[in-house]
Amino acid sequence: MPVVFPEALKSEGNISVTVVPVASITDTSAPSLASITSDGVNASFYFYSGSAGATSTTNTGTAPRRLGSKDVFNEFGETTHAVGDLQYVYDPQADDTADANKVKAICAEGEQVYLVYRYGKDAETDLGVGDKVNLWLVELGPQNEQPTGDGEFDQLAITQAAIVKAPPVKGIALAA
Repeated sequence: MPVVFPEALKSEGNISVTVVPVASITDTSAPSLASITSDGVNASFYFYSGSAGATSTTNTGTAPRRLGSKDVFNEFGETTHAVGDLQYVYDPQADDTADANKVKAICAEGEQVYLVYRYGKDAETDLGVGDKVNLWLVELGPQNEQPTGDGEFDQLAITQAAIVKAPPVKGIALAA
């Protein structure tokens, strides 16, 4: 068997996230490009690096030892799906129709939205038919207006919790 050393893709600049109202995606097994781009907002350049990270973790534990066994085995348990807090740009002096506030407007407290993640393509490239995406259905918490930190280079931002409402749908190609 030949040894393969696959080329790795850099993550910087190659992750995009689009926020889409829940009603816009009616088929999560084959979401259409139009359903995402017509009502969604590409939030890739609104979100700060490190926010909106999507993860799944599974509990592990020790199974009961069998009477005659000298070995003990681990088992998988429940899986928890989570999305890290969203932190994004906004303009506190502009209304929600301003370009700077598009993510603020679509991410209203209490709304359910899909976070559509695309990995491995330049974030400046528009979504396209055939692009593989991951869909995470989340419910949004309060929008907390605060600076990103307390230094001279920090910016005003909104930080917002998101809770996952359904198992993610991963590796789905966008349909026409």
